[in-house]
Amino acid sequence: MSQVAVLVASHGEFAKHALKSAEMIVGEQDNCGVVIVSMDLTLADAEKELAEELNKLDRSAGTVILVDIFGGTPSNMSGRIVLSEENVLAVSGLNLPMLLDLFSNTSNIKLHIFSPEKFLEVIQKNPLSRNTMLLFSSPFDVEKLVNADYEIPSLNVGGMRGNAERTQYTKAVSLTPESDLF
Repeated sequence: MSQVAVLVASHGEFAKHALKSAEMIVGEQDNCGVVIVSMDLTLADAEKELAEELNKLDRSAGTVILVDIFGGTPSNMSGRIVLSEENVLAVSGLNLPMLLDLFSNTSNIKLHIFSPEKFLEVIQKNPLSRNTMLLFSSPFDVEKLVNADYEIPSLNVGGMRGNAERTQYTKAVSLTPESDLF
């Protein structure tokens, strides 16, 4: 069985050096790539580089793309990949502990991407038997599971950035009146 492909992407060389630092601790990683978005790259060039790096990886077991900042160029490019391909997960907030945890467990990771409705259907037939991380695209998805009586023992809320229509509650969480359900 192949392991999940990992791609790290950032503004400047942060991703490259984060990967090198992780490899100093856990050893060289296979099936891993890096994309550096520099000032001299056009968006088209950056997207081409991302596609080329992804094509170098064995993605049959799924792909995790770790990016530095939500809403930045690496994040936006990765978001397009997530929307257009199966079994791809993009996570912002790239950091060394995240890489170490991921690289320590890539052979044990199974990546499945479901809508909340599909998740509830699958979970009824196959209850979770090990630690599982659920990532949601909005608080409304969390609400769907809670309203279906699915128990979520803990919830880490973040990455819901502000804009003119949202009220900021913490540095990382801003909500619209409709999503202000928690």
